[in-house]
Formats: sequence, C-alpha cells, structure tokens
Amino acid sequence: MSTEKYTQKTLEAIRDAQSLAEEKGNQYLTPEHLLYALLKQDGGLIDSIFSRMGVDCGGLLAELDAQLDSLPKVSGGSGQVYASPETSKVLTVAEKTAEKLHDEYISVEHLMLGIFAEGSGTLRQLLQDHGITRSRFSEELSKVKSNPVTSDNPEDTYIFSFIDHFSSNFDLPFMMPNHRAVVSCITQKVTADANHLR
Repeated sequence: MSTEKYTQKTLEAIRDAQSLAEEKGNQYLTPEHLLYALLKQDGGLIDSIFSRMGVDCGGLLAELDAQLDSLPKVSGGSGQVYASPETSKVLTVAEKTAEKLHDEYISVEHLMLGIFAEGSGTLRQLLQDHGITRSRFSEELSKVKSNPVTSDNPEDTYIFSFIDHFSSNFDLPFMMPNHRAVVSCITQKVTADANHLR
C-alpha cells in the first residue's frame, strides 16, 4: 500500500522512529524504535490506550530506551537508516490488518497490532511484563473506535469517542488535558444556558 494511505500520525511515527535510530547511531529502524515513537506522540492514541489499561508508560519508555541503547551502533558511513526485516513485517501486517478491518488508511493502531505480531521476542516479552497483550489492547481500542478509518486524520474521531466514554463513566482523571478542557467548556456552556432559562 502506498504511503499516501498512511494516516498523518502513522507517517509522523515512522519519521520520528527514523530520527531516533539516527540519533542513537542505529543502522536499522526496528519495531522498538516504532513503539517508542508511538508512545511519545503528543496526544497519541497508543499512549492513551496503554494508560487506560493501567500501564506505567514512563516506566515502559525507560525500559524501551534501554533496549534501544543495546542495539548495534555504526559510526561513519552515509548515516542511512534502513527498515529492519522485522519492521518490514510489521508494516506488512499493519497493511493487511487495515484491509481486513475495511479501513482505507493505515493508522497507528494497525502499526501496534503489527508490533504485537512481528516484534522481537525481547520486545514482546517487555510488553507482556507490563501486562500489555493484543487482546487487552484490542478490547480498549474497540471502546474508542466505532467506525472504519476513512481519512488520514482519524484521531479526531477517536478524541470524541474518548470524551463520550470517559465522561459517561465520570472517569475524568484518565482523560488527556485537552479532553478535560473540551468537556469543561461543554459543561460551562450547558450550565450557562440553563441559568439563562431560569
């Protein structure tokens, strides 16, 4: 599938993962780089779902960073970063998963599902150690994704799904700051309208 069918957040994650590999002197972009980039995305879906699962994302990032530091480093040369065989498989699984789910674009959740399937044994063990499984991830994903991905910025849809889900359960502490602000504005507007009608 062409990269034109990657969502903005997916392309951002791949670019950030490549930059991370360059910074650490790694010749190959691995699923570890991809996961680190996904977790570091501002207002990212993967970080939000993991937090909802009760994962210590800071601790996970620290351990993931240690794994990245243990990867082979190169010096000199062109500095070109190549996708590792595992990363190529992750992208292939992500593409096939999107097609199976009738999604028109490859989004970050497809990348994550690809990591579950094709990440290294060490990476999958790290996820398991933090209680992160494909089944638990898919369960939380189903709570915020109700429609197929039909645009390159589906996170807008997921944001409102998060608001509906969290506000209905009065679970506001788990919401990201911008989500709380949106709910606060909506609440203030409803209160003002009610006072006006008195």
